[in-house]
Amino acid sequence: MIKNFLFLFFITFSLQALESIRCYYPVGTIGSDLLFLDQQSLQSLHLWKYSPQACTSDQALLFIYSPSAISVLPSENGFSFVDRGMIRVKKFLKRSPQTIGFFDPIYNITRVGWLDDETCYFSAKQDERYKIFISDLDGELTTVADQPDADLIYPSLINDSLYYLKKGIREDIALCRIEINEYLPQTLVSLGKKNASFLQMISDFEGFFVETPFSIDSESENLSLRYNHLFFKDGSWGIETLFSFTIPMHYLFGRGPERFYESLLPFVPKVYDNEILFSSLTNKYLDIYSFDRTEKEIALLLSNTVETDRFSAMRHQGKIYYGSVVRGDTDFDELPVFQGYNRRVS
Repeated sequence: MIKNFLFLFFITFSLQALESIRCYYPVGTIGSDLLFLDQQSLQSLHLWKYSPQACTSDQALLFIYSPSAISVLPSENGFSFVDRGMIRVKKFLKRSPQTIGFFDPIYNITRVGWLDDETCYFSAKQDERYKIFISDLDGELTTVADQPDADLIYPSLINDSLYYLKKGIREDIALCRIEINEYLPQTLVSLGKKNASFLQMISDFEGFFVETPFSIDSESENLSLRYNHLFFKDGSWGIETLFSFTIPMHYLFGRGPERFYESLLPFVPKVYDNEILFSSLTNKYLDIYSFDRTEKEIALLLSNTVETDRFSAMRHQGKIYYGSVVRGDTDFDELPVFQGYNRRVS
């Protein structure tokens, strides 16, 4: 009996220690405020609306949901998120989010983008392949792009065009475009054999994507990735690698509470005009860097040293906000007090 009690005590104590790891990071902006995703465990994800002026945080979503892939609506009157495979839309004037129900069988829905507050676009699987879809809030689904021998992934909206990546059965990647009103896909350029993801177009002539290795050893300590630049110049498309960055493997494939629910998404670099913010491993911890697109130079953004990981940097109203990992006891009923890094932004 004593042995059983000691064993249960040990297990309980160990689980409590494991659950004392918390990570939070900015995922969007609403006017002067920011949305922070607060992962208190893999089963407990909270979304906060943080006011930099008042240094206060309010619950942006009921705690019964597990939000990921948050996207702010064009009007900033609310946001969407993916929760257990379903798209939900939360308006700030309503207490509960609306669930978009689809009659057609689709699954593995990726991050949602918005044409307007009533119409969204996304990539999802149907018949074992990824396709590009458009839907209204009632779940009226339209297939925008579909190719029998390829996955169509990571749509990115510029004006009336959706750009996306086409991944063939032999791992070859191409940049494609389709006009929303015409549904006539066009292959712009082949990118060769690359494991590409997280396409972000910033104009009809320029975009970026993350490149990961084809083979990933989940037992290794770190993962190295590349951030690539797509550009249209002198009548043709080109591609260049801007920089590499390294993140700890346990955030992606860890078996404990340090694994991020959103996986790689919090580590995707963010493009702001001539600056790209990204995080990479510096000795023992993740730190935040700035890549100058004009000078092609990398600089460490934060000069102070802290014994924790910092990541997912976001520019907002002249300051840099970023995520952090907290180990130890914290008040889970509120977002930790956070001040943005004050830096003049051109």
